[in-house]
Amino acid sequence: MKRILKYVFLLSLLLFFVGAGGLAYTYIKHPDIQFGSIATKKIEEQKKFPADQISTLAVETDTTDISVIPSADVDIHVNLGGQISEQQRKGLTFETSQSKDGTLSVNVKKGIVFGFPFQFDGRLELIISVPQKAFERIELTSSTGDVKIKNAQAKQMKVETSTGNAFAQDSQTQDLAIHTSTGDVKLADLTGRIDLSTDTGNINATFSKKLEQDLTVDSSTGDVAIQLGALPDALRAELESSTGEIRARIKGLQAEEQKEHSFKAAYGTNGPLIRVTTSTGEIELTQKQ
Repeated sequence: MKRILKYVFLLSLLLFFVGAGGLAYTYIKHPDIQFGSIATKKIEEQKKFPADQISTLAVETDTTDISVIPSADVDIHVNLGGQISEQQRKGLTFETSQSKDGTLSVNVKKGIVFGFPFQFDGRLELIISVPQKAFERIELTSSTGDVKIKNAQAKQMKVETSTGNAFAQDSQTQDLAIHTSTGDVKLADLTGRIDLSTDTGNINATFSKKLEQDLTVDSSTGDVAIQLGALPDALRAELESSTGEIRARIKGLQAEEQKEHSFKAAYGTNGPLIRVTTSTGEIELTQKQ
């Protein structure tokens, strides 16, 4: 009896691996196949708006990635593209509206598909091309998608995502706020007052130009790394971590208060303040060599 059960077990195990191998081979040879649904198809939808009539850009998605990049002309181009199944295509909503007060609203929500539980899902990206114009406000929100912004100008910028990552580069603003729940935050060469926060993600910020406004960073369990290029004439730093290590290496920065998990220093008078707070994450403040 035991021998029979052993053979049955081995046969079942063999059939499992044969089936799994067949599924893997089919997907590799035919990546457009969706199990429990039909094949994914490429979609691309474009809309254009006159930038001189837009002062505020408000974008919201659920799982779709968001990218704001420079435009080749004077218009705002909104492009939704990627791979998606026909079932998801039917449930997809891509809505844009332009209000009288100059707000361009863009909303993308992907349809929910009920099918085989191991369904291979498509991925969409919303690309918004904007001209070199100073907007009043740019607000980008996504539930699980990544959010990227590059070479944009606005008095106020706000980026928020739950599990996606956030990237901002070479942009000018008076006030920037980025928040993620579990995603990482990466920042490079932005101007203005900056507020970065995440619950469990890491934060990395680099500046090649002089820091002129305050930089506030808060992370619960993620690490924080800040690198400065050209130093301002004056600078203040307040770094604090509950259990994480703190490393500060800035030329001329004189420690006023230094403990195991806190560091306060400055040089010059009335300089911009770098304030970093973490619970368990490490903090590193350095100068580019």
